[in-house]
Amino acid sequence: MKRILTLAIIALTIWVGYEVYAAGNDEVGPPGSVPNVLRSGEASGFHIATKSWSFDYDSVIASADNSVMDMTGIHDGIFYKAGKPYLRLRAQHVTVNMTTKSFVATGPLHIETIGQPRKRTLDTTAATWDDSQKLLTLANKTTVATAGDDQPLVAGKITINVRTGDVHIDQISGHVAF
Repeated sequence: MKRILTLAIIALTIWVGYEVYAAGNDEVGPPGSVPNVLRSGEASGFHIATKSWSFDYDSVIASADNSVMDMTGIHDGIFYKAGKPYLRLRAQHVTVNMTTKSFVATGPLHIETIGQPRKRTLDTTAATWDDSQKLLTLANKTTVATAGDDQPLVAGKITINVRTGDVHIDQISGHVAF
């Protein structure tokens, strides 16, 4: 009887020890500890109550606290001027700071005007958006084409103030018809 009782105590101790060890192995961490992965959707940035931009994306990985979003496959990005679509963007990758609503886009990137008398397109490899100032900066070599013109311009840097419509272009080369 003593031997059976000893074996039972040993077996109970092993079983309790295993259960304590295994407790929690199959639990998911607390909310906000794992990045969120989403497939195809739309993200928007607002400045106060006015929409600044929106993106249709193929996939997004959001940080655990949703403060940073890494989006891939931007196929219909829109910049808004006074609440109306102003520029369209296609990009390979965009990283958005969801606190400031500013972002960095890497490419290839294709930007085109919307609703302008002459359609213009801009092709480059990187852009930054400062949401507080409504500034789109294309710091890399950018090809600017205008509908109806045979020769595009090449610029070293372009800054577009979406709020005012002002454009600043540095290091221009190409053909201009007057």
